[in-house]
Amino acid sequence: MELRFSPIPALARGDVHTFAVECATDTARNVFLTLEGFEDAACVSCQCVDYLGKPFQKAAAVSPEAPFRLWCYIRVAKDATVRDYEGQAVLRDADSGEILLTKIVRYSVSADAPVEDPFLDASKPSRVCWLNSTTAIDGSVPAPFLPVCRNGNTVSLLGRSITLDELGMPSAICSYFSKSIQITEKATDVLSAPMHWELDGGTFENRSLEFSDSDELVSVIARNENDAFFMDVEAKIEFDGFVGYRITLEAKKDLPLEDMALTVPVEKNCTELFMGLGKKGGSFDRSLDWKWDPTYDQDCFWTGAVNAGLHVRLYGENYVKPPVNIYYNQNPLRIPESWGNEGLGGIRFDEASSCFRLYTGARTVKKGERLLFGMNLILTPLKEIDLGKHFGMRIFHRPPAKPIHFEERKGANIVNIHHGNDLNPFINYPFIETEALRDFVNMAHKQNVLVKPYYTIRELTIEIPEFQAFRDQGYELYEKNNHPEQNHLWQSESKKWLVEHVGGDVIPAWRQQLTGEKYKEFFDASILTNGRSRLCNFYVEGLNYMVEKVGIDGIYIDDLAYDRNTMKRVRRVIDKRPEAYIDFHTWNHFNSDAAMANCLTLYTELLPYIDKLWIGEGFHNYNYPADFWLVEISGIPFGLMSEMMMEGNRWRGLVFGMTCRLGWAHDDSYYPDPTPVWEIFDRFDLGNTEMLGFWNEESPLRLSTNDALATVWRGKDRSFIAIANMTDAPLPVDLSWNGRTNVRFTAPSVEGFQEGGEFVGSVTLPAAQGYFLIVNE
Repeated sequence: MELRFSPIPALARGDVHTFAVECATDTARNVFLTLEGFEDAACVSCQCVDYLGKPFQKAAAVSPEAPFRLWCYIRVAKDATVRDYEGQAVLRDADSGEILLTKIVRYSVSADAPVEDPFLDASKPSRVCWLNSTTAIDGSVPAPFLPVCRNGNTVSLLGRSITLDELGMPSAICSYFSKSIQITEKATDVLSAPMHWELDGGTFENRSLEFSDSDELVSVIARNENDAFFMDVEAKIEFDGFVGYRITLEAKKDLPLEDMALTVPVEKNCTELFMGLGKKGGSFDRSLDWKWDPTYDQDCFWTGAVNAGLHVRLYGENYVKPPVNIYYNQNPLRIPESWGNEGLGGIRFDEASSCFRLYTGARTVKKGERLLFGMNLILTPLKEIDLGKHFGMRIFHRPPAKPIHFEERKGANIVNIHHGNDLNPFINYPFIETEALRDFVNMAHKQNVLVKPYYTIRELTIEIPEFQAFRDQGYELYEKNNHPEQNHLWQSESKKWLVEHVGGDVIPAWRQQLTGEKYKEFFDASILTNGRSRLCNFYVEGLNYMVEKVGIDGIYIDDLAYDRNTMKRVRRVIDKRPEAYIDFHTWNHFNSDAAMANCLTLYTELLPYIDKLWIGEGFHNYNYPADFWLVEISGIPFGLMSEMMMEGNRWRGLVFGMTCRLGWAHDDSYYPDPTPVWEIFDRFDLGNTEMLGFWNEESPLRLSTNDALATVWRGKDRSFIAIANMTDAPLPVDLSWNGRTNVRFTAPSVEGFQEGGEFVGSVTLPAAQGYFLIVNE
């Protein structure tokens, strides 16, 4: 066995080392390397911490034909007074633990030109240590959420509650949100009866029920049995409305079963709207007969009213989160073993009982056989809508191909730094131009403008200095290319280039010709990443660095691959800034290239931590029915609000409190300027009103036609109306206010939006447009 390692220079408060291990015999073996005798050092190739903060170990397989490169870091405290350090690199057999060899490692800290920030130099892979970061895994509860509170079998959280029966299953779910998405004292029941199992063996009886409470969550363990099965129920009810279930059924005897099913009885009013399982979001037709099929990225659904709903996702022991966007087929959905039952399982809706039946079909179980039924619930809405915050976020956002000219922001108070420019050239790695970005942030802050860079996990540039270190972790961080023959839609040249320069074993992702002065001769190539890997640790620690060292005010996310555990960490880090935001954009996944997934069911678990949505790419236009707007675009049933893409309709958008985003125009011949709507927000102080949408029966406004929509913004001393024509022809509409038909409505003059005028009892709406009206009672 031979151990070779790179020369170790004088450290500038931190450094990274590689150790090449090669087997000198003909027998391959698994080895494990540790660094010992140092205060803060590790081999990140072997001594690992997963994205949930749990330590694990990896062995390196070495042979004469396949030497292995191991990556290590050694860090020194900023205030270290000792200059010379010595430790050992110890190589062990991973199977037996036998020490194979030991190397002395000596180094000195440079005293001549100490660097206080070892991560500032983007040419060095000094950030490798971030792979094992546990930053923000601390159990704290971010605002606006509150610690969970349990009273007996009822757990209360922000605006919602869930009650468990003696078996540990949900017997009641309540929402305390109004249809203005504000918390009230009035409860709306989501379930019409307890969830229960239909299977042989008779009624289950509980043997034990235990609770464990913390601010972050309530854990539940229930032991139950009937004549045919033992049933163990484990649940975690978290502060954001997420309820994770692991239900294990163990057969007491050999038993043929006609079916196994979990019934979810839902109040009829909470089945008004639906999204998922092959159905577009909108009014529920109360018909559903769905079967598992890995062709489609479908394992969940949402049902509800605007103010009370339930998201349900099923999973198995074999669950792996599929890639999003056009990469789904690289690692498609794995049908859960128990729920799917080799294709026999599915979900049906029984209209008469208003009940969803999650069934498995016929099977034969053997004595001692254990079946895991995983189920995640999310109670909606997730939080109150803050109109003041939403209307106050004015985002200036340029495409990658357009330079950022700060003076063009026209009143925007947030600047998003997309990738592909001199400040943030390479996708999802905003550390190349840290100093320039810091200077830009400082300049913006002096003018009371916030700055958010593009930063996510889904794909990652190959220009990072840690690229080789990440490649040497096998397919832990980068996704393996399971279908190298697959074409990648609009960027097929990226595949060819990456195969030639990187290899065909990884998945080609976004390729971008850069703009600006410094990088205008460059292009950026990226590859697909694993969103449930230690890359999440790297990402969160990188975010922490950007918040603390650069002063950014949040991030802009464009689709993503990580789950809610990482998103919680992201929110905790972002909240270190006194005023910081996360805004989230997603492409329309309801098409064959993205396996017919609904965007907001795909990402529901992340929405509690988002401040603003930006939905519209791939929807092509906004000529959609009102129920689709409400469920798939607006974000309102989830306690969020959204913005439109460049082709958005400002009159229809205003009904949902939406407008376009400044600057996002690839073609200057069409410039979706949102400033007229911003003027309406400010001039009439809509941030301090109550939203009474067309979906709210408490609205005082009634229209004579369903071809128009209207939302009332009720202020302290007067009310306002956003009314829009949903057709492409002029539309006369009769208006009644609190039952009166002779009320006078004033249309204030707003340049770029409408001319001034007055209407009594009726108004004719221009084709595909509308009005903003003041009610003169």
